[in-house]
Amino acid sequence: MSFIINLFKPSHSTTIRRIPFLIISILYFVLQGTPLMFNMGKFTLIFTAVLLLWIYCNTGAMRCRDIGIKGRYFVILWMSIVVIGQVMIRIWGADCDSPGTRFTAGMTILTAFFLALTPGKITN
Repeated sequence: MSFIINLFKPSHSTTIRRIPFLIISILYFVLQGTPLMFNMGKFTLIFTAVLLLWIYCNTGAMRCRDIGIKGRYFVILWMSIVVIGQVMIRIWGADCDSPGTRFTAGMTILTAFFLALTPGKITN
């Protein structure tokens, strides 16, 4: 149960291992398009997007702490990727083939891949 609570409000020393991070990353990537597939309202879309971003930023920060770097670096990197992707989507549209959508999806996969493959710190 503490794992679920840590997703929403982690402490400054909470870490996460590779496999749970990879599972959460895959779920984030799949679930971010769910409100659009079911044609939900704007409030549901915004609520779901903010909730998924919050959970993904927390798990990424926890994974960075497990690797041995500060979690705020992941949050800064990820928020800049989201902002750049949103600007690109506003310029070229929200089509599946637009550069903004490809950039955001590609960077999501790339960061999840690198963080999932990087081994954690060795503790004695």
